[in-house]
Amino acid sequence: MRRQSAIVAGAALLMAGTAACGATTTASPTTTVTVTQTPPTETVTVTALPEPAPEQTEEPIEASTSSEPPPPTPADRAMTLAQEQAVEEAQSYLDYSGFSEQGLLEQLTSEYGAGFEKADAQFAIDYLNPDWNAEAAESAASYLDSGSFSRSGLLEQLTSEYGAGFTKSQALFGLKAVGY
Repeated sequence: MRRQSAIVAGAALLMAGTAACGATTTASPTTTVTVTQTPPTETVTVTALPEPAPEQTEEPIEASTSSEPPPPTPADRAMTLAQEQAVEEAQSYLDYSGFSEQGLLEQLTSEYGAGFEKADAQFAIDYLNPDWNAEAAESAASYLDSGSFSRSGLLEQLTSEYGAGFTKSQALFGLKAVGY
C-alpha cells in the first residue's frame, strides 16, 4: 500500500511537470499519466481533472504604447559607497527617532551630524522613501514623552524650522495620532 501511495504521489508530480526517478511515464492527451516502476512491476494509472480556465477581468489590461522605458528609481540604480553609507545612516536615524524630511536632510549633511554631501543625503532619503506622516506621529509622541505641550505649542514645535521641520499637513497628522 505504501509503495502504491508513493507511485500515485509520483504520478501527481509528473502531471505537474516533475520527473520521478526510476520510473517511465506515458501521457495521453486526456491528462492521464501511466507510471510503470520496475522492479517490482506495478502499473498505476492516475487521471487528473482539467484545471478551470482563469477568470477574465472585466477590463483588459492595455499594453503601454510608450516606447520610452520608465525613469530609473533609486532602487534600480547601483549605489556609490557614499550613497550606500548615507542610506544606512539615514535608516539608523529613522529607527532612532521621528524625523521630517528637512530634519533628516540637515542631520545627514551637518558637520555636527553625519557630514554627507547633500546629493548623497537626498539620495538616501529618496531611496528609503519614509512615511513622513508616521514620522510626524512618532515625533509628536516623543515630544509629549519629554515634556508638556498645548496643541498649538506642539504644532509649532513640529512645524518650526528650529524644531522638527514637518509640513503643516504632516504635523496635523502627528497631532491627531497622539490625540490632539
